[in-house]
Order: sequence, then structure tokens, then C-alpha cells
Amino acid sequence: MKRMVQFYEECSPVFQTLLAAFPTAVLFYFAALLGTWISQLWQGPNALLKVGSHGIVFIFVATVFLFTADRFKAVRSSIRLQKEHERNALAAAHAHCDRVTSSIIGRIAPHSSPAGFIELYCGSVEVIREFVKAAYLTFSDSYGNGSDPMSRINFEVTFMTLSYRDSKITIPACANRDSRQPRSMVLRSSNPDIYKDTETAKIYNAPRPEPVIVNDTKQFQKYSELYPGELERLRSSIIYPVLSDKNELLGTVVTHCDKAGFFDSTRSKYWFELLEVFAKHIAVEKRKLDVLTSVSGTLNLPLPVPPPF
Repeated sequence: MKRMVQFYEECSPVFQTLLAAFPTAVLFYFAALLGTWISQLWQGPNALLKVGSHGIVFIFVATVFLFTADRFKAVRSSIRLQKEHERNALAAAHAHCDRVTSSIIGRIAPHSSPAGFIELYCGSVEVIREFVKAAYLTFSDSYGNGSDPMSRINFEVTFMTLSYRDSKITIPACANRDSRQPRSMVLRSSNPDIYKDTETAKIYNAPRPEPVIVNDTKQFQKYSELYPGELERLRSSIIYPVLSDKNELLGTVVTHCDKAGFFDSTRSKYWFELLEVFAKHIAVEKRKLDVLTSVSGTLNLPLPVPPPF
């Protein structure tokens, strides 16, 4: 049914008008045909039995036909609502990113601290965190606010990358409803390799970094659970690579939610387009930090100590 509706939406307006008129035309046609049948049946033997049986068949066929037409309308309305949500979410993504950019513009001023100067004009972990928060707000505002608090979808967005301190995967930026860092980061202090089996690690080890959509973490083969009970909270995920202009992997934007099946691979084109809005902004700041880290000794730059993450 959904494919039929999608085919209908892709048709020309003239053809859509013809299809919309088709159910009404069919009902009128069968009503006229039934009238002719009944007038003929009344003239033969067992007229009452024949008319009754024809009436039952017609009612059954009409019911099935009207039910199918109603389902078609319901699916069509659902698809249109989904597209409207997608347009609104994309608009919100750009609006949140513009807000971060405006706040950066407002902070541009002379700084007495060399470290403050570098953070503002060269590269900043805080800016990455602001764009991660912008991504979280986009998903939460567009999809998480339900009328029933018990059925509300909770999201979490993280940026995963290699640490400047130990070259192992870490999470320098995270945003969620409770404004808390992931539980796994607490465990990382005693186990720096805690993320070595995650989907982000697999993307780092892949010949070509590709996004990963996890429809249901409990059904996804070898999805890494970092601590007991984590998958009760993270039920559906997208792991999206953040790339440089040379297609070098700078990290991943990971979006989780607590509703299984929310991130559907059939909508991958839309999800990737939405996340790319934030990935590009994050890539700029991450690339700046990479360059600053590599040249700090040569140029004797007063970078903040210890390193950002």
C-alpha cells in the first residue's frame, strides 16, 4: 500500500486527478449495473433469493473497495505528514546552526588570554559541543515532543573521535535531555579501549567510511553494549561519519533514541541529508584543532593545557 501511495505521489497532477475520481466512478457504475441486474432478476423464478444473494455480494465488494480506499487515504496522509516533518526538521537544523554561528559572532572581541584568543579564532571544542547540542535540539524538537510524556522519544547525540591524549576513541561532545555525559565516558577513565568494538571503531577500520543505520540495537548483529542495560536506553541509532575535504575520517556524529525502529534504513537519504548539516560545521572545528595540535610545538603556540580531549 505504501509503495502504491508513493507511486501516486510521483505521478503528474492530471493522473492524480483521474485516480482520485476512479473510486467514485466505479461505485456509480456498479450501482447502475446492479439496478439493471435487479430489474432482470425480479422477472425470473426465485427472484427474492437471487436479488438477496446479489445484494450481499455487492455489499461485500463495496465494503472491501471502500476500506481499501480509506487505507489509501490514510497512508497518503501519513506520507504527507512525514514529508512535512522532514521539511520542518531540515529547516530547524539550519536554524539551530545559524544560532550557533550568531553566538560565535557575538563573542568576537579582543581577548587578554592567548588561550582564549586561540579558542575563538582558531579552533574550539566548545563550538563542536554547541553544534552537537544543535543536532540534539533538532531531533528532540521535531520528533521527541509527544502529548503523552510516557510515549515521548528521548534522543542523545554524541561526537566520537580519536583523543589527542591517547589516540583512542573518546566522546568530547554530547547532548541529551538530562545534560549528562554518557555513562561509558565514566568507564573510559579506567578502560581507554571501551569503544574499540563500537560501530564508530568499525568505521575507523573500514576502507571507506560509510554511515550505519541501526533499526533495532537488540536485533543488530554484534552491536556493542558498553555496560549492562545500555541497550534498554539506546534502541535505534545512526552513526554518521564526519569527513574532511579529502574524505579523511575526523569522527562520527552518533544519534541514539529509545524507540526501536525509529531510524529506518528506507529513509536513509533523508537522515543523511539532515546529519550532514551538522557534520560539515563540526568538521571545520575538528580540522582546526587537528592542525593546531600538529603545529603547536613548531610555532610555540600557547595552546590550552592539557589538550582539549
